[in-house]
This record gives sequence, structure tokens and C-alpha cells, in this order.
Amino acid sequence: MLSESVQGFIDAETAGNTVDYSDLRAVFINGTIKRLPEVSHTDALFDISSHIMRGVGARVDVVRTVDHVIPPGVYPDMREHDPAAS
Repeated sequence: MLSESVQGFIDAETAGNTVDYSDLRAVFINGTIKRLPEVSHTDALFDISSHIMRGVGARVDVVRTVDHVIPPGVYPDMREHDPAAS
């Protein structure tokens, strides 16, 4: 999804990295309103950020909130307390 020029720039910058980030894990929480497989602008920004993180050895996970049922609240299982989840 990255343009060739952006990907080339990032690859060149991360290739010169001398720090080991292989023990780092990043979780990106994507709050886009577009469901998969539709691509959003937020996806594009996350692609760039996650490409940089992976380029220096970090492990990256992306969670798209729109593709999950996430009820609000503070109980361990909100299905028992959220009328909208019934």
C-alpha cells in the first residue's frame, strides 16, 4: 500500500538502524469507521508507522475496532451489563 518512494525512504532509514528493537512489541488500535476490506486513510497512516516499526525489528499487531464488538464499561464481561450487547 505504500508508494515506492515512501517505502524506499523508510527502508533506507531503517537499514541504518543500529539499535536492537526485537524485544519491542507495538499494538496499534485503529479507530477507523470503515469495515474490512475497505481501505481507510487511517489504514494508510498505520501502514507507514507499522512498516517503520517492523523495519527496526519490532513486532507489530494492528486491531481495527470497527471489526470487533467492544462494549463500553469496566466489568470483566460487559455482555452481562451492557443492554446494547444483548
